[in-house]
Amino acid sequence: MTVADHILYALAWLSFGLVHSLLARQKANRAFDGALGSFARIAYNLIAAVQLGAILVLEWRGFPDKVAFETPLWLHAPMVAVQVAGWVLLFVALVQYDLGRFGGLTQARVIVHRRGRGRGAGYGPMANTPSELPDPPLDIPQARLEPLVTRGIHRYVRHPLYSAMFLMFWGRAFDEAALMTALWATLYLVIGTRFEERKLLQIYGEDYARYSAAVPRFLPLRGKAWDG
Repeated sequence: MTVADHILYALAWLSFGLVHSLLARQKANRAFDGALGSFARIAYNLIAAVQLGAILVLEWRGFPDKVAFETPLWLHAPMVAVQVAGWVLLFVALVQYDLGRFGGLTQARVIVHRRGRGRGAGYGPMANTPSELPDPPLDIPQARLEPLVTRGIHRYVRHPLYSAMFLMFWGRAFDEAALMTALWATLYLVIGTRFEERKLLQIYGEDYARYSAAVPRFLPLRGKAWDG
């Protein structure tokens, strides 16, 4: 990869970080939710998926002169194992969330249902749609619709999804471009986590303060687990 290639790839990751930092800001969050309502979470996830997908396609196809590392067999197998462990951890962490709310489908389905029946009709007996789902004012971030998850793998790390991404990205760093992906993704996740945790503290207050004081961010540490 040339210097220009590295600059281009760095700018691609920088754009990803800036967009997500912008959408995470309280003012932008209110405007985003105000424009899209209960479809804001789906739109946010689609923006993230498209942008990250474009970056990975750029890594895969955009740098034909990237250097492939001569990885010895003794290192190749452990790296593949690390990558597989990341996918397993990703699955384990995801199933502990309410995936309907996490993906935004529950919020969208509720608003569509309410429009069909009239706003005063309530939520009604919709399958898998909790009747207690709040209808928050615009100054409350959309994430308030999700309960704070502290069970399962979250007893040992606060951000298991990010831990999984570290494993997945570093386990596939077999060439120059993939190594840059691992480096830029790590930088983004470490910095982005700090901003995310400020937001979580605003949303969940003392509950998250006690949880974050007891449980590490990414790496499970002996003697550190949530018992609340």
